[in-house]
Amino acid sequence: MIFRHAVYDDLPALKQVYRDAIATMEAEGVHIWDDVYPAEFLYKDIDRRQLYLLEEAGEIAGVFALREGHLAGTLLPWERPWARAIYLERFVVSVRFLRRGIGKQLLSEACRVARELGYEYLRLLVVESNTPAISLYLKCGFRQVPGTYDEGILEGEVLKENGYEICLVEDKA
Repeated sequence: MIFRHAVYDDLPALKQVYRDAIATMEAEGVHIWDDVYPAEFLYKDIDRRQLYLLEEAGEIAGVFALREGHLAGTLLPWERPWARAIYLERFVVSVRFLRRGIGKQLLSEACRVARELGYEYLRLLVVESNTPAISLYLKCGFRQVPGTYDEGILEGEVLKENGYEICLVEDKA
């Protein structure tokens, strides 16, 4: 497995990974992504060198972005809201690599990168209906914070998202 930053040449394959994931999630009743999100955000993620991927034999097994700052940083009761935190976004495991430990490996890499960049916490938001992702986050040591973050996506539509975080440093005091 090779872990690296995504580059523009990866875009066709990246978009296919997300399209396949969207189809699978839709079939399972999880309606959170569409033709615009997350695909249209990948360009900026690559520009900012915040999009990472894991590949095996030239095939993308999983992807995530790490992004500084999020409005939820001030709206949810994080364990240490003043601590330096980075947010995990656009996390996806290729449907061709499901049930092979890729999600756990990606989260491990995200924690490692965040720690190397000097962050104390890795945080994320996940829609309440995305139970497979929630299960993975909890198994990997993330803890849910109280409350929800309501994100308006379309006129009259709101995604209710739960916040999860993991401390990346030993001494939290």
